[in-house]
Amino acid sequence: MGQQVKTVYNLTVRHYNLRASLHIFQYKQIDIMLKMQEGAVRLFFEGTTLYVPRQKKAEGVAFEYEGENNRYILMLFSHAEKGALPAKNKPFLEKILGAVKMTFKDVAMMNIANTQPAFDDLKGYFVPAALFLWGIEPQTLGIKANKYEPILFDKVKVICLDSLQEIESNDELKKKLWSILKQHFLQ
Repeated sequence: MGQQVKTVYNLTVRHYNLRASLHIFQYKQIDIMLKMQEGAVRLFFEGTTLYVPRQKKAEGVAFEYEGENNRYILMLFSHAEKGALPAKNKPFLEKILGAVKMTFKDVAMMNIANTQPAFDDLKGYFVPAALFLWGIEPQTLGIKANKYEPILFDKVKVICLDSLQEIESNDELKKKLWSILKQHFLQ
């Protein structure tokens, strides 16, 4: 089967395990049509219309991070080691992500110990749907939030938590985290 492909806007859309980079194409007799409309992308998919607001990448801003950000989830850490996440914490985070059917490819992980990123720069660069603050006070990003109480801040779901190391060694904190993950990522 031939594919007709025309790039309209570089954003990834997922629907029923079908991934497309906002193209017009036919896949197994399913038509997807995209149109630009008043600063947004309009997606028609099997009779459903989805509006995706146009986001600008932060200009002149670059961040060092790990992961591919395939699900637009940004995870911020603060620690003295190099890299986004200490090697000793990776197996625990991998279990957490696996519990909600995600991998390291689905998230962007960044260590902000030696930087002072602005929330707007992070939002503009990563375009996150969700932001996890692992052991980071939300006030450092200008966010008013409490731990284990997810909020919507500037159209981003913000989840403030204790550090991975603290959660891994505390069963009560694990239960709180699991409750949030079930509610927000397993629907």
